[in-house]
Amino acid sequence: MPAFANEVFSIIMQIASFDYLDVGAQFDKVFETADSEALGVNFEALGFETTYFIHNMGSMLLPILFIPFFMAIGFMFQSCGRFSPSCGKIGDKIIVSLRWNGTI
Repeated sequence: MPAFANEVFSIIMQIASFDYLDVGAQFDKVFETADSEALGVNFEALGFETTYFIHNMGSMLLPILFIPFFMAIGFMFQSCGRFSPSCGKIGDKIIVSLRWNGTI
């Protein structure tokens, strides 16, 4: 594959996989895993450098980690609904959004 086509293809793959942030270095710091190699040259060309699933998820791991935080905020707003009905409605919207529009 020509170099320009390869570069364009790698940019399209980053956009399609929602991999906007490079979290590989942070992954290595947090999990301290041993080095592993890609399954093959084709996997490495597509950006899957290791066999670790969490490392290959890239920046898609960040929204998954924030789900408990948003659930806690939603439950806090729901519990404040006793004092202010608008807070209860906000909490309901957060919880419903996370259940039906999110990844839960």
